[in-house]
Amino acid sequence: MSAPFIMAKSLLFPSFRTYIMGPTGSQAMETFSKMENLAKNNIASVIGVSSMFLDNVVAQNSKVSGFTHDKSGSHVGLFNGSEVTSLNSIPENLRGARSNLNVYD
Repeated sequence: MSAPFIMAKSLLFPSFRTYIMGPTGSQAMETFSKMENLAKNNIASVIGVSSMFLDNVVAQNSKVSGFTHDKSGSHVGLFNGSEVTSLNSIPENLRGARSNLNVYD
């Protein structure tokens, strides 16, 4: 339920920053992956849902979707300035993080 909530808040509010945090990187990535799969219509139960989120994702070039995956965390940015980032449990990655919404998984 958190993935559609994050997607809606990011679309509706400009410059909205969301951090997805978990005790391990894989737990935080699970929610981020669910959001990515919803955006790309990869989940059979929601096929046919508008691709509004994916249409608003900033892609660096036409061959990538705009969802980036790095060992320090995954990230997606929208045209309205909103950003969603998953953070792993490494304290250096979490220190000083400021956001509008923190999702703890």
